[in-house]
Amino acid sequence: MQIDEALHTKYATLSEFLDERAYRLCLACDAIAFGRGGISRVARASGVSRSTIYQGIRDLQSEPNRPSHYPALPNSRIRRSGGGRKPSAETEETLLPDLDALLDPVTRGDTMSPL
Repeated sequence: MQIDEALHTKYATLSEFLDERAYRLCLACDAIAFGRGGISRVARASGVSRSTIYQGIRDLQSEPNRPSHYPALPNSRIRRSGGGRKPSAETEETLLPDLDALLDPVTRGDTMSPL
């Protein structure tokens, strides 16, 4: 169990300094080094899913400089731009008019208003 505790400490420390791709590659290297059962051991020690470690192994086995599914991104981005949740104003077309209707022009700025 000393090895698992050492791995846990190692991954807890590295996770603060490495981006997600470099961290995944580090996990994959350790899993390969352990051989049989290495993926499970590394997954338990690090708290990441086994599929993340499998992805790291695939990354290591692909082109060493830059895998094809990681295009060159400006400003050393890890993820492509455009991801994440869209702003509510874009997805809800009636949001802004509804908010304006709540703030009637007659009561705007009136401190005695129930709003």
